[in-house]
Amino acid sequence: MVRVRMTTPATGTATVVACSTDNFAIRPTSFTVTASAVPALGATIKVGSNFNFTATSNVASGYTGTPAIVPASVFVDGTTTPITATNLVGAFAAATGAAATGTFQYNELGTITLNTDAVLDTSFTSLDQASGGCVLNSTSNVLSGGKYGCNIGSAVFGPLGRFIPDHFDTVVTQGCNTTGTVAQIFTYSGQPFTATITARGAATATPANKQMTKYAGTYAQTTSLTVVPASGTLSPLQALSSDFVSGVATKTLVFTFTTLPSVPAAITIRATDTDGVTSLGATEGAVNARAGRFSVSNALGADLYPLSVPWAVQYYGASGWITNSDDTCTAVPATSAIGLSNYKGGLTSTTVTAVTLLTAAPATARNGAGIITLAKPSPKLARSGSVWVSPPTLPSWLQPGVAGLANFSIFNGAKEFIYMREIY
Repeated sequence: MVRVRMTTPATGTATVVACSTDNFAIRPTSFTVTASAVPALGATIKVGSNFNFTATSNVASGYTGTPAIVPASVFVDGTTTPITATNLVGAFAAATGAAATGTFQYNELGTITLNTDAVLDTSFTSLDQASGGCVLNSTSNVLSGGKYGCNIGSAVFGPLGRFIPDHFDTVVTQGCNTTGTVAQIFTYSGQPFTATITARGAATATPANKQMTKYAGTYAQTTSLTVVPASGTLSPLQALSSDFVSGVATKTLVFTFTTLPSVPAAITIRATDTDGVTSLGATEGAVNARAGRFSVSNALGADLYPLSVPWAVQYYGASGWITNSDDTCTAVPATSAIGLSNYKGGLTSTTVTAVTLLTAAPATARNGAGIITLAKPSPKLARSGSVWVSPPTLPSWLQPGVAGLANFSIFNGAKEFIYMREIY
C-alpha cells in the first residue's frame, strides 16, 4: 500500500506539488511457478508424498501476499478436466518479499498441469478492489479504462509427474476358511486360495491409505507376486494390469512347499509392480500353509455287523502326521469313489460290496475326521477275512492318501489287543 507525492520540476525548487487522494497497491505483474520434489513428465512420485510449489513474483522486494491454488485450473493427465479439489492438499505461506512457498500433496494417480492462473493472489490489491481502482476478477496487465486487473496470476506450468500408488496391501482368504478364527483357518500345500491386492495412497496423506480406484487399465502395471519366506512355489506369479478393477485385483493362487512333507508355515504374499510399488512395509496377508493327506485307519470287527472304518484328514506337524481337527472343509466324494481291493481270507469282492458313509455322500469332515461304513459280509464268513480300503478320489493337495485294512472276524466281539491276562 502506497501514497504518492509528485513535484515538478524534478530538480530545483518545486513549482507544482500533487499528492494522490488515497492509498493504492502496486502489484507484481505475474507469478512464475516452480516445484521441488515433484518430477517433470515421465518420472514417478508416490501419491501422498510431500512436494513444494514456489510462486515467484517479478519484483525483488515488497511482495508480502499469500497466493493460493485454484483447483479448477489444475488439469489432469494432459486434458482440460480439472482435478477433484480435495485431491490436492496444501497451502502457500505468506511471501517474504518476492516469493511464496507451500507444501502440498496430491492424492490421485496420473499427471497434473497448472493451467493459466492456477496460482492466484486475489487479496494483495484489496485496497484498490474496495475503491474500484482495479478490474475485479482479472489478472490483465493491459490498461482497461485506466485500470489493471486486481489479481496476480501465473503462467502454465507442467505437466508434472506420474503419480503412482504409495503401496499395495495384500489380503489372503485361506483355502479352508469356515472355522472363523485366525488360528484355525488354513490352506493345504497345493490348495487354491484367494489373494486380494489393493493399491493405496500414503498413510500420512489425507485421507490416509486411500484406495487408488484409478489404478486400472493404463494406470495399472504388471504386478509380481512372491512368497516370503521362499520355501515353496507360487502360481501364478503375477497380476496383470487387466486384473485390476478400481484399484483391486483378486487372484486365485496356489502355494506348494518345495519339500514335502513340511511343517506348517505362515507364507506372506508380497506384491511389487514394475514401478516399484510394493506391499513390503504395508499390510501383507499370509497363507497358513499345511502339508496334508487323507488317511484311512485300520479297523476290526465281527462279521455279524457293518464295520465302521475311521478316516481322517491329516497335516504334517512337528511330531509327524496328526489329525487336522480344524478341517471342516474336505468333502469325501460319493461312495463309488472309495476303493476296496486285495481281499484276503474269507472275503471276496462279492461278499463285501456295499460301502456307505456315516452321513449322506458326499460327506464333509467334522473336526478333520469321518467314518466309512462297510456292509456286513453276505453270506456269513466261514473264516476271518480282510480287505484294503483305499481313500476316495481326492483333490491333489491330499494325495497320495493312505489306505486302511478292514478285518472281519468270525469271532463275535473281537477286540484289538495283543496280550490279555485274567487275574483272580
